[in-house]
Amino acid sequence: MVYTVDGVAGREARTAEKRLAALLADKWKRPYSQMVYYVKVRMQLSLVRTTSLLIRGSRNHQGHCWRIPPDGAAMSDWQTWQERD
Repeated sequence: MVYTVDGVAGREARTAEKRLAALLADKWKRPYSQMVYYVKVRMQLSLVRTTSLLIRGSRNHQGHCWRIPPDGAAMSDWQTWQERD
């Protein structure tokens, strides 16, 4: 997956995000639009975390393991911006 230095996703990365969102929507029984938003936010946070590690270096050589819960537990309190108003 390719992202620019500004964090803009390339064509293949956008396609992969959409495919992942479709699979998660089916697995977690959530609307596709919510899952697209969720995947994009998670990917952007991962990019920021990666960029930060590249700039300042890792303090922990074992690293962290960030995984999406398999049962959709992370989506229990997830709301889109429209639902918060």
